[in-house]
Amino acid sequence: MDTMTKETYRQDLTFLQAALPELQSYMLSKEVFWPLMSSSAFKDMSMLTLGMLELVVRRLQSLSLNVAADMEVEKAVAEYLAFKEKWQSNVAAKLATEYGVRQRLWQAYLSDTVNSEDRIATEYAYKVRWRAILTLIEAAAEVNPAELDLTRQLDKALNSMTLPAEFVWDKAFETGFPEQTFWYLYRKMRGAN
Repeated sequence: MDTMTKETYRQDLTFLQAALPELQSYMLSKEVFWPLMSSSAFKDMSMLTLGMLELVVRRLQSLSLNVAADMEVEKAVAEYLAFKEKWQSNVAAKLATEYGVRQRLWQAYLSDTVNSEDRIATEYAYKVRWRAILTLIEAAAEVNPAELDLTRQLDKALNSMTLPAEFVWDKAFETGFPEQTFWYLYRKMRGAN
């Protein structure tokens, strides 16, 4: 595992562990984005959302590390999954709300990309996480059919703006994001190197 993967792993695990004690308060709030108390520890994940937790859990589960590290991940993931089970209806409602917010972020990025000369290709690998979160929310909650239709329309636009490519994130995470489901993680912007 390279340094970048280790850094992402440590950040993801720390984020998950920091989120666990905040989950109940977060669920009782009307907020979609919840500031973590120790947010300064996270490079670009200072706000807790269930969609981000779904992504973090998926990335952590896609890695195989040493036994001690795997046990630490398993413990944190089990605690999160138990919380999701206990708060099932609240989690589903919060995820459904987040879907619309993430979708608007993704739509704005695609719109900016179409209208940009350099097509913001360099940001694709980072911004496509919003699309991955949409997929993870679709698997975990009932999403408004009109929002699903819009996502499919955005996918058609994305498909025309991109070309097949290697997995855009660190290869160590590839097993957790199969191409059949996460096809957009195996694309690059037209004109990108």
